Amino acid sequence: MLYYIGELRSFEEAVAVVGARRCTAYGKNVTKALASELATNKIPVLSGLGGLAKGIETACLNENGYTIAFVASGVNVCYPKEHRSLYEQIKATGAIISKYPPRIPPKPKYFLDRYGLMSAFATKVVIVEAGERSVSLSTAEFANKQGKNSLPFSTRSTR
Repeated sequence: MLYYIGELRSFEEAVAVVGARRCTAYGKNVTKALASELATNKIPVLSGLGGLAKGIETACLNENGYTIAFVASGVNVCYPKEHRSLYEQIKATGAIISKYPPRIPPKPKYFLDRYGLMSAFATKVVIVEAGERSVSLSTAEFANKQGKNSLPFSTRSTR
């Protein structure tokens, strides 16, 4: 069972965009350009919302596009709280999806589950600036197991 807030639209293609929490200006610019191109072509962007929303996932939002955000909590839990405006924007113009019932707080293991769900919805996965040990790479692993394309835009080593 899945829970959602917002508007779920049907789509034939959707691109999951994941990456570094502490991304570079280049990574943000590439992600914004990608989100803009996807919006122009009416292709939804699938993104994480939560602890990783500080980096690439935040940059992938496009005011003209349709975003589906996946959370590692109940859909009515905004985490972190300082991302309330981002949460409200996605809720108003897209959808927020979770496999956890309302009011469930985030837990570390739920973030990995979120990536599996995100890749299941995606037709393609784009990884922007993920370090060698980045949990974002889990999305690519899920996508590959599901027989989908995952495309690295840029990688960087973090030590």
